[in-house]
Amino acid sequence: MGATVTILPGIAFGTGVIDSLIVLVIVGCIMWITCTWCWDSSATGNEIDMSDVIKREIGLRWGALYDHLHCILLILASIVHFTLTAEFFYPVVQFLIGTDFTASRKDAVFTSFSYQWTGVILCVLLGVSLLITKLHLIGIIARVKLFSISLLCVLLLTKINNFYPLPAIP
Repeated sequence: MGATVTILPGIAFGTGVIDSLIVLVIVGCIMWITCTWCWDSSATGNEIDMSDVIKREIGLRWGALYDHLHCILLILASIVHFTLTAEFFYPVVQFLIGTDFTASRKDAVFTSFSYQWTGVILCVLLGVSLLITKLHLIGIIARVKLFSISLLCVLLLTKINNFYPLPAIP
């Protein structure tokens, strides 16, 4: 959820506030209904996972199918998350170091900072984050997210000011 918070405003800025609010409300309702169903159905057994609930309610074959589909969904969600993170990370770095030092998004260049270098950097960062096993380090990273959300707000304010400049005070 924390990474999604940093990605959604950039997507909302690109697609529109009204469209994004409609999608967020629909997704929120679906998540609420799903969580309610999971809570109600798991309250009767000693299940610790949704897979156990499905195996108890529907059967072992459906539980195995759920497990396989869940793995495919996690892979696809990881790809989408990585893509959205890159979509957010590249403009932020472009904003911070200036467009003079970055390549166009359409160019496949490794001589200056480009979209390809964004992928390499994110692979390293996400790979290192998967190796973290100490929970106190994860807590520190969670606190750093507050800084990234603040950075996102500043970026959005400057982008909004570029598109809708404030009138000059005489």
